[in-house]
Amino acid sequence: MDKDEDIYFDYLHRLLLQKKQNNQDIYTLSPTEEAMLLNIANSRTATAHKAQAWLYAAKGYEFEITDGDIKLEDWTGISTSFKTNTTPNTLAVLYPNPAQNQLMLYYQPTEQAEASLSIKNFAGSTIYQTTLSTAGSYRINTSTWAAGMYFCEISQPNAAPITQKVLIVK
Repeated sequence: MDKDEDIYFDYLHRLLLQKKQNNQDIYTLSPTEEAMLLNIANSRTATAHKAQAWLYAAKGYEFEITDGDIKLEDWTGISTSFKTNTTPNTLAVLYPNPAQNQLMLYYQPTEQAEASLSIKNFAGSTIYQTTLSTAGSYRINTSTWAAGMYFCEISQPNAAPITQKVLIVK
């Protein structure tokens, strides 16, 4: 198992560095890269969680969490973009995902329209809400939130809401 872990970690690390050096985003994967990341994501190694997070961000794959010891320190700067086909004039990037004590939201609308951000827990209760009046970065303190799945929604007038799942780990 340790040999597989070393091979998978090395591949993941080299792929991330290659994309960074070539100014490529992590959301664009070749079929070979996607297949290898799926292989790593389905392994029982510590690197599997990193591959799962990458595939979720890039392609929307979802995986069952099987280990409570997810290490996030290697994922600084990796982000998840809100995916939508109904509001192409808005860019919203939420990172890191999964998160521990804080989330960052980068919001860049192409039209000057005020938006509302709300975050709900799995039970549907709103635990965070704010108005996004300008483009920019917004810091969201999650240190008091329980571990689990949350749903972020950005709503603008005359547009379908943009929704994203966020995982909080402790």
